[in-house]
Amino acid sequence: QRKDEVEVMEISQSGYVQMVARSLLFIGRKGKGRTARSPHTFLRIDVHNGVPPKFVIRPFIVEKLKNKWSSSAIKPFVIQNL
Repeated sequence: QRKDEVEVMEISQSGYVQMVARSLLFIGRKGKGRTARSPHTFLRIDVHNGVPPKFVIRPFIVEKLKNKWSSSAIKPFVIQNL
């Protein structure tokens, strides 16, 4: 959701820093005051055996609205043949 948190960086043992992932998922804010919605997103990544491995990406959304937390899942997608 924030521009400064869209990239996942990795630091090698030698100190080399490289980006290993970038989020292009944006779930925007809606409303004002008590009806304001401020969603937070995260991913669950399941790695399946094989050559090459298959990655099943499961995006989730959690948000607090009127002092209650709710969660929902977005349709998973698969990455393979990297």
